[in-house]
Amino acid sequence: MIAFFTALNNNFMPGMKALLKSLLVNNPWFNYDYIILIDEDISFENKKELLKLYKNIKFINAKIKDYKNCKKTSVNWNFNLFYRFDVFELQDLDYDKIVMIDSDMIILKDIKELLEYNNDISVCKKYPNFMPELKDIKGNFFNCGLISLSRNIINLNHKKNLLEIASQKNWSSDQPILNFYFRDKITFIPQKFNVVTSNVTLKNLNEISILHFHGNKKPWMSDNILECFEPFVSNLITKAGEDSNEIMTRIKKLYEYYR
Repeated sequence: MIAFFTALNNNFMPGMKALLKSLLVNNPWFNYDYIILIDEDISFENKKELLKLYKNIKFINAKIKDYKNCKKTSVNWNFNLFYRFDVFELQDLDYDKIVMIDSDMIILKDIKELLEYNNDISVCKKYPNFMPELKDIKGNFFNCGLISLSRNIINLNHKKNLLEIASQKNWSSDQPILNFYFRDKITFIPQKFNVVTSNVTLKNLNEISILHFHGNKKPWMSDNILECFEPFVSNLITKAGEDSNEIMTRIKKLYEYYR
């Protein structure tokens, strides 16, 4: 059995709905469990709305007390990203694979291929490939927006070890922690399964299987294109020789189609 897993709060509900709709529209065969990890902030109305979209959703509550010793992230995220470590609590459930996917992503194609990889941890490379906190570690880093975990790796001991690392100092997010801890256990899969917005070009736009709106600004936060994406997204697209306004407009329209 396979399950999908997303950590969610009220602020990311628009993104979650778009993610879920895009998954179902482009993968009509999908009938697996979808586990949504929630904090105390999620509303009953939002739960009900998601269940209308897809009946096989299972809500679980983040074990907030387990994170009391974790240092605060140096970036002001509107959700405790460390809560995602709770995925390793699911070791006793009958899942051969759990696909962790962020609520700021949309699925644009059939993803059966993604589910066929049997690695312990399947991930896509992080672009740009730099993480200040891990500057002394060589090798490619992975983007944590999409992580496919096999039964072999879903173990509570991993959560305990990740919590220990998270308690040692302030981190920018859970991403450097996961990269540091799992760096020798990962297998890279095709980049099309996690293409960040700053890496989109007019050439690859139609080849993307999963699009990732990375950064704090998201398409649902404003109708103004300039306020939907971080400045670095536009800058990186422009540096690649692309028309950033055209690309961001197209990306915004993709989100609007599924919202």
